[in-house]
Amino acid sequence: MMKKFFYLTAILTIVLVSCNSEKKYKEKLSNAASMIEKEANLSEAIVLTYCDTWRKVIYDHEYNGEYCTDFNEALAKLNEFIITTDTYKRLKQKRDSIETIMPLNDYPSNCKDAYNELVSIYADADELFRFADDPRGSLSTYSTKTTDLFQKIEKSMKEFKVKHIQNK
Repeated sequence: MMKKFFYLTAILTIVLVSCNSEKKYKEKLSNAASMIEKEANLSEAIVLTYCDTWRKVIYDHEYNGEYCTDFNEALAKLNEFIITTDTYKRLKQKRDSIETIMPLNDYPSNCKDAYNELVSIYADADELFRFADDPRGSLSTYSTKTTDLFQKIEKSMKEFKVKHIQNK
């Protein structure tokens, strides 16, 4: 009888420790997802600024209220300005924070799918950041790629939250 009690206690201890470990992991996962989502939103804000400026220079020949026909020059000036903004500084801080918490690869066995999905979302957010950090291509391709990427991130993040974060 005492032996059964000991085994039952041991099993319950393992289960409780495992559940607590899984709960802590999911909290870290949720935190990482939130930071990735904020990074994507900040990147999108910067991307939209580039697109608006790019269009104005091409179609209105204007940058900052002055006549301008060279969109490369205007984008370079805009880049110089953007890297001094609070939005860009917050984005860089978010990226640094994400880099420190992303080593979530030591996951409980039933969190493997969640980890893989978050890594995929992070890869897309990283690509969007690279577009925000260094605009390239034509206005049309830049605008299309970044819009598609942001929509993909939004959709994937919603699915991720429903499957792995909410009510868990």
